[in-house]
Amino acid sequence: MNANRGHFPHHGFFGTARAHPRRQASCPGPELLESRCLLSASSIEIMPLGDSITAGAFAWGEASGGYRLGLYEDLRSDGVTFNYVGSQIDTLSAPLIAVDETHYDGHPGYRADELADNLLGVDIYHSGNNGGHWLNGTGSRPAVYPNIVLVEAGTNDVLENDSASEVSSHISYLIDILTKARPDADILLESLLPIDEPQFLPVVQQVNASIRNTIVPEYQHYGFKVTFVDEYHNFVNASGNVISSLLYDHIHPVAAGYTLMANTWAAAITSVLKVSTPTPATSPTSSVYLINAGGTAPYTDHTGNTWSADEFFTGGADSDVPYTVPDTADGIVFYDRRTGTDFSYNLPVADGTYTVELFFTDPTYSTARQRLFNVTAQGQTVLSDFDIIGDGGGKAPITRAFSVTVTNGRIALGFTSVLNYATLSGIEVLKQG
Repeated sequence: MNANRGHFPHHGFFGTARAHPRRQASCPGPELLESRCLLSASSIEIMPLGDSITAGAFAWGEASGGYRLGLYEDLRSDGVTFNYVGSQIDTLSAPLIAVDETHYDGHPGYRADELADNLLGVDIYHSGNNGGHWLNGTGSRPAVYPNIVLVEAGTNDVLENDSASEVSSHISYLIDILTKARPDADILLESLLPIDEPQFLPVVQQVNASIRNTIVPEYQHYGFKVTFVDEYHNFVNASGNVISSLLYDHIHPVAAGYTLMANTWAAAITSVLKVSTPTPATSPTSSVYLINAGGTAPYTDHTGNTWSADEFFTGGADSDVPYTVPDTADGIVFYDRRTGTDFSYNLPVADGTYTVELFFTDPTYSTARQRLFNVTAQGQTVLSDFDIIGDGGGKAPITRAFSVTVTNGRIALGFTSVLNYATLSGIEVLKQG
């Protein structure tokens, strides 16, 4: 699949986060995390999630089990008791089979957005996904609630010649679903490994910079437990050149490379678990508003969150021409739109500070600068000459988020045309603090 299917640089795609039950560690206090307790708790579940590198693709005879075998050995030697979870079962690694730690979700050939599509649904572009629903389960496989998710994704996106911004959007989409579906989990997001081919390596480096400097900090800003794990530098020397002997086909590690990956994962996991003092488990703030702009009736999305019909607006018109919206099972939220030369929203709220996230689609135009408009919040311009297509959106949604401080009981949003109609697909408002 070569289409660009992910355009979700912000966290709010699914609206309000919901807590999910999971097996509790035998620790004092259900909402506390404490280092020694976690390090000995039998309830720790780790989900290896990714593509063929997570599966452990190898030069025959070299590395059965990939990094998962070395990680198991490293964590057990550190006194960490845990179980792997996932929809797949490893039938190749005799040591992992012997200790019954064979579960994982490493799917060869899968792009980051295709991995995302199988977490709560079924990706239609691949077979071998075990029926999808890797997190929420199927009739024959229960839901899983991992404490830690190890995310290795994006290599196949690069190999399909996607741009760095497209790959970053796919990865952000994947993290978006993980953080919303399992908000209490620690998400460890690794850098892409180098691809030892000149046409791909610069893209890998750009994506890694985006993961480290943009994606991870943004999710952390919203209270999600997302951590950057640098695996790239295991495979380059002090001069930054790729160590070719660690990649048997320019892409997949040899046994020594998987060992390096295992050591890095183990250090990251141990760091996450070793909280120096008991700390409350965190979860994102609930949404104050989820508004389906242009919608005429409430809509409950596939995660169970309800978007209200369009409300608190002045001006503009409803537009509800259905089309297949990429990367979502909830297309109605995005093809319903409010459009016009000048429209506004006045949302009643208690005084305080809020995060406002706006959702945009443009199914009408296919080239940049065909639709331009300005957006204001509390009378101040937050988007000027905003160009949905030029900024990477289109039929697939993009989002923009900003903070507002309310002192008069209202969040005032304005949308004014510069060229052709202004348009809006949805609004999410979250209380800060």
